[in-house]
Amino acid sequence: ANSVVDVLRFALEKPNIQLLTGFEVKKVKASGDGFHVESAEEAIFCHKLIVACGGLAGTKLGGSMSGYQLLRGFGHKCTKLRPTLVQLKSSWGGCASLKGVRANCHVQILHDGKLHLESNGELQFTDYGLSGPVIFEVSRDTCQGRGRWTAKLDFLPDMEMDVLRTELLRRKQTNWNAEELLTGALHNRLGKVVLKLSGIDLPPTLAELTEKQIRRVARTAKYFPMTVTGIMGLELAQVTAGGINTSEFRADTLESRLCPGIFATGEVLDIDGDCGGYNLQWAWSSGRLAGKLGRTGD
Repeated sequence: ANSVVDVLRFALEKPNIQLLTGFEVKKVKASGDGFHVESAEEAIFCHKLIVACGGLAGTKLGGSMSGYQLLRGFGHKCTKLRPTLVQLKSSWGGCASLKGVRANCHVQILHDGKLHLESNGELQFTDYGLSGPVIFEVSRDTCQGRGRWTAKLDFLPDMEMDVLRTELLRRKQTNWNAEELLTGALHNRLGKVVLKLSGIDLPPTLAELTEKQIRRVARTAKYFPMTVTGIMGLELAQVTAGGINTSEFRADTLESRLCPGIFATGEVLDIDGDCGGYNLQWAWSSGRLAGKLGRTGD
């Protein structure tokens, strides 16, 4: 991140560019063929104005309402703002004991038993619930409606159920302690939790496990349900879902249809992408488009 900032900062070191830091915009007024942009101390005039204030996510890092408020002042409408690419909260008491444990996982989010979203990737347990890239991917609009929200976790997504059962049955031939049934397949702490939640009475050795018991363990590892009680707030979210209505801007230039000369880019608009750099790509691409066309007037 520091390298990216340095590259952008060096690119601004040109004689025709004036860089004002600590200039918090309080008000923008349309004036003739341009705009007066006012801070608490001074005002500047510009012919074209690009609103690139970002969204409300990450308030501790600078996320704010400023861009939305500025554009509302010119008649633009804003959809409901909500967090996305964010952690999930759960009432399951085992989360704290698994804090820090990571697992490759297939996650399904169910709303009243119906599939809401699903994805594959890395999951991380926290003391309050679930985090990690795969959770960010399925967090959009989770817990935004009433009803029962559930996360169904498959901790061995690359293994079909029959293959997993066969592998676990093969382990009966060893002299291992029965608690080691999932050793090597899952993180040690996670494996013991799966065994416990499968509800079986563990015998001393693997050889004494019954086929029925092994099937129950395999099912628990592949269909691990957790109640989802909510999501973390915008202060911890990576992205804001919602924003200024995109129909009020030209798609080919990002110029306002309501107030020509004003452009909007990035997260201030009602656009958000999946986890994986797509929101950054939108910020860069939209910024380049607005900057280029705003400068040339094409």
